[in-house]
Amino acid sequence: MNNINEKLAQMSGGEVIAIDVPADGIMRANVEIIKNLHAQGYVGVYIALSKNYQELAQIFDYAGIDKTKLYIVDGISNVYGSALSKLPNVKYVDSPSAIKTIDGAVKDFLDTIQGDKKFVLLDSATVLLLYNSFEQVVSLCGMLSERAKKDRSVCIIMSLFLGVPNKKMSEGLVAVVDEFVSFS
Repeated sequence: MNNINEKLAQMSGGEVIAIDVPADGIMRANVEIIKNLHAQGYVGVYIALSKNYQELAQIFDYAGIDKTKLYIVDGISNVYGSALSKLPNVKYVDSPSAIKTIDGAVKDFLDTIQGDKKFVLLDSATVLLLYNSFEQVVSLCGMLSERAKKDRSVCIIMSLFLGVPNKKMSEGLVAVVDEFVSFS
């Protein structure tokens, strides 16, 4: 975890990193990353594809994360027919396959956030692969990367667990990611 904290502390915006996370540690990694960025004064957008908003709200409350500094793009509640909370900091998209809608929701939230310390956290690029083609996933990551490069104040972090099945994914992300970092 120290290399992640060190990397996050060094980031000044406009950078894109992919974080290699074991499957059983992805939520712990996401919570630690959000806490770290909030401690640095960042406000961010969390693209939720592996847990719905209700589950995330409980996890974030338990972890002491200030949800007023976090906007959620929930791409999984509609898939499972979960109850949808009408909150100003939550946007629901039909599913993880709604790539353009996800990107649009991220853009809308980033435009809402005041100041120059903004981040986007994609909770799992690997989950995207379950709903989209490889090319579509790389396309969304590319759109998010372009947004970060254009607005140097935006820091994008994509959490994924690489492993053997996702070797092709990591190779595809090389073009849109500045650095790969391991979370352990």
